[in-house]
Amino acid sequence: MSCKICFKSVRSGHNFDKVVCGVCSGLVHTTCAGLDANDVKYMTDNNQIWRCRECNLERRKSMSSEAPVTTVSVSSLSDVISLLRKIETDLGNSLEACHAEIKELKEKQETRNEKFETCLNTIETLTRRVVSLEKENIQLKERVEDLEQYSRVNMVEIRGLPQQTNENLTSMVCSISDALGCQITEDSIDTCHRIGRAGPEGPAPVVVKFVRRTDKNALLQKRRVKRDFSSRHIGGNTDQPIYINECLSPSRRKLFSLARSAHKEHRFRFLWKYEKNFQSNRIINSIFFYPTTEVEILNIISELQNNKSPGYDNITPSLIKSIAHYIIDVLVFIFNLSLSTGEFPAEFKKAVVIPLFKKNNRMQATNYRPISLLSVFSKILEKIVKSRVTNFLEQHNFFSKNQYGFQSRLNTGSAIMKLMSGVYDSINERKSCAALFVDVMKAYDMVDHDILLDNMYRAGIRGIAHKWFRSYLTGRLQQTKVNSSVVSDFSELKIGIPQGSVLSGLLFLIYVNNLCNGTFKGNLVAFADDTALLYKSNSLAELQEDMQNDVNALRWWFTRNMMVMSPKTKFIIFKLRKDVQFPSPLKYHNIKCSLLADCDCMDLEQVKSMKYLGVWVDNRISWHEHTRYVKKKLLKYYREPMPMEPPITEAEKIHQFYNLLTTSVDVIRHFADRIPGFSDFCREDQELLFQSASLELFVLRLAYRTRVTDTKLTFCNGVVLDKQQCQRSFGDWLHSILEFCQSLHAMEVDISAFSCLCALTLITERHGLKEPNKVEQLQMKIISSLRDHVTYNAEAQRKSHYFSRLLGKLPELRSLSVQGLQRIFYLKLEDLVPAPPLIENMFVASLPF
Repeated sequence: MSCKICFKSVRSGHNFDKVVCGVCSGLVHTTCAGLDANDVKYMTDNNQIWRCRECNLERRKSMSSEAPVTTVSVSSLSDVISLLRKIETDLGNSLEACHAEIKELKEKQETRNEKFETCLNTIETLTRRVVSLEKENIQLKERVEDLEQYSRVNMVEIRGLPQQTNENLTSMVCSISDALGCQITEDSIDTCHRIGRAGPEGPAPVVVKFVRRTDKNALLQKRRVKRDFSSRHIGGNTDQPIYINECLSPSRRKLFSLARSAHKEHRFRFLWKYEKNFQSNRIINSIFFYPTTEVEILNIISELQNNKSPGYDNITPSLIKSIAHYIIDVLVFIFNLSLSTGEFPAEFKKAVVIPLFKKNNRMQATNYRPISLLSVFSKILEKIVKSRVTNFLEQHNFFSKNQYGFQSRLNTGSAIMKLMSGVYDSINERKSCAALFVDVMKAYDMVDHDILLDNMYRAGIRGIAHKWFRSYLTGRLQQTKVNSSVVSDFSELKIGIPQGSVLSGLLFLIYVNNLCNGTFKGNLVAFADDTALLYKSNSLAELQEDMQNDVNALRWWFTRNMMVMSPKTKFIIFKLRKDVQFPSPLKYHNIKCSLLADCDCMDLEQVKSMKYLGVWVDNRISWHEHTRYVKKKLLKYYREPMPMEPPITEAEKIHQFYNLLTTSVDVIRHFADRIPGFSDFCREDQELLFQSASLELFVLRLAYRTRVTDTKLTFCNGVVLDKQQCQRSFGDWLHSILEFCQSLHAMEVDISAFSCLCALTLITERHGLKEPNKVEQLQMKIISSLRDHVTYNAEAQRKSHYFSRLLGKLPELRSLSVQGLQRIFYLKLEDLVPAPPLIENMFVASLPF
C-alpha cells in the first residue's frame, strides 16, 4: 500500500516506520506525518488514535458547525493593536459619559436635598406660625367673650316671670323691685325684653338692662336675701318661683352649666365662693417710662459692688466702672431705645446657673442651691425700670399694708413685731390664739407669666411698659456651669421669675398683692413668700373653723394662680401653761375634694415651735428655742484662744504688720528690677512706679499664694500666718483681700498670665511721670505678650473672655491699695508703733498734696 502523503509504497513489517489513521485506515510514513518512532510508541502504548490531515479538517468542520463562533480576521499585528486602541478609546468615552451622568445625578440630588431642607424649614416656620395664630385666636376669642360679658355688666336675667299677652315688662320689673324692697323706677331701666319662647320648663326668661350698675346690684342682693320669692308676691295666682341672676354670655352660660353638673356629680360644697375674697387693686392711670440720663446711669454704676460675679458675658462691675465714661453714650442710647420700644435686649436674657452644694448627698440635685448670674448691663437697665415702677405703684398706694418684703422702711423685724404683738394681745385678752405659717413650694419658680402680666395690667403697667415686661419675661435662656469648665446647652425658661434679677422681688409682690389684700378670718403678715396668719377666738372650736375656712380660701387662690402649698405648712396653738390640740385635724383639701372631714387630703401638722423670718416662735412664748438657736449660731464665730498660743500685745501685732509689709516690699523691689525695660526708666519714674504699685503687688502676690479654703496666709516673703493672727492688724482690709483671692482663684490664672499681670500692675500710667511715653511703650509690649499668651495657649483658649477678665483685676487692685493706705493711716492715728521709713514714704507719696 502507498502513503497518503508521498504516495510511495509503505513497507510492511516495520511498525515504527508507518502510522495508520484511526478514521480512514490510511497509511502514512512517520516522517511524512512529522512523527518519530518514540511518538508512535507512546501512542501505541496509550491506545491513542492518530488522524490524518484530511480527517482532522473534517473533524474541525463538524465541530464548527455544531458551535458556531464569530471570528475577526486580522491580517497583521498592527491591525490587532489598532483594534485594541479603538476598544480602549470606546471604553474611555463610555466611562467619561458615566462619570458625567453620575455627576449630573449627584447635582440633581443635592438640589433636591436643598429643596427638601427648604420645604422642611418652611413647614416648621408655618407650623410655628399656625401655633402662634391659634394662640392669638384663642386669646382673641377670650377677649371677645370678656367684652361680650362686660357688655352685660348692667343686665340681669329673670326666670319664672309669668308670660301674658300684651304685657308691660318694665312695669312688671318695677313690681318685682317693689316686692323685694328695692326702689327701682322705669327711668332706671334701659331695655327689657324676653328671649326665646315659652316651653315645658316655663315662660321665656326676661333680660333687663339697667342704666346704672348700682340698681342691678341692689336687685340681686335683695333677691339673695329673700329666698322664697315667687309670682304670688307680685299679684300672681301661683307659687311659681322667680329667679334673678346675672345675665351671662353664651360661653359663660355653658361654663355655668358644666359647673352645676360637676356640683351635682361630685357633691361639691363650694363653687366660686372665694373669688370675692381676693380683689385686685386696679389703678386707672398708666405708667410712662421716661428716658434715662447719663447722671442716672453713672450713679447706678458707682453703686455696683466689685465683688459680684459677672454674667454670661464675663464683664465684671469693676471693669464697667473703669470704662463707664467711655461707653456712657452707648448705654444711654441702648437703654432709652429699650424703654421707648418696649423690647428687652436678647443678650441680656442669658443667664449662667452655678449649683452650690448645701448638705447631705452630693449625688442628689435637690441638695444644691442654684445661683443665677446675670449680665451687669441687664442689672443696670433693671434698676432703671424698677425705680420708675416702684415710684408709680407707691404713689397710687398699690402695695398691701400686710406686705413687709422688698419695701422701703420695712423689714423682717417689722413683720415679727406685728405678728408677736397680735399674739401678746390675744393672750392678754384670754382668748384662744393660733398662727398658721404658710409655705409655698418654689414660689418664685412657679409664677405664671400670663397671670403676672394680667396683674400688672390692672396695676397700671400698660402700653409700652407692659410690652417691655412681656419681652423681659419671654425668651429667657440659661445654662448650667460646673467647676468653671463643664457648661450645658441653653434651655428656655417658660415659667417663673428670673433668679438673681433686680426686678424679681418687685414682680413677686405684684403677683401676690391680691393675696395679701385678701379677706381672711385671721390677720395676715407677709414678707415676700413667707406668709403667716394669726387667729384669735373665744373657743378652740371657733378657732379651728376660722382656720379651716382660710385654708380653703388659700387652696382656691393657689389653684387659681398656679401655685402649690408645701407640706412644710404648719400651725401653732399658743397656750402659756398646757399644750392643746384641735378635736379633728386641720386639712388642706385638694381641688377635687368635696371638703369632707374624713377625706384623705393632707393634714396640716401642729408643732410646738416654728422658725419664721429667722426667729423661732414657740407655743409657750418663752423664747427658749430662739435663745438656743442664737447661742449655737454665735458659737460658730467664737474662737477660744489656743492654750499653746503665747500672748501678744496690740503693739506687737502692729509691729508684725509693718514687718510683713517692709519685707514683702523688698521682695517686690527685687522682682521689679528684673522686669526687662524697667531699668531704662529714669530714677524718679522707677521710684514713683514702685511706690504706687507696691501695695497692689503685695495684695496680688498674697492672693495668688493663699487658698480660700485654707486658714493660713502665705506672704511673698515666705512667712505663713494664721488668718486670726492677722485680723487685728489688717482689719477690714483682710476681708477685701480674701474676697479678691476667691475671685482670682476662680479664674484659674496660670503662672504666665500671673507674671504679665504683676508686670502690668507695676508698669502702668501714673500721675507725675517724667517719661510717660516710655512707660506706655513698655506697657503695650506687656499687654501684647499677655494677648499672645491668651490667644495661642491651649489652656487659656478654653477660658471664655480670659483676657478682659485679667485686665479687669487691675481696677480692683487699685481699690484694695487705697484700702491698705486707709488701714495704714488708721494705725498711724493709734500711734502705738511708729511706722517704718519705707511705709512712711509710701504713705506720703500717695497724698495728693
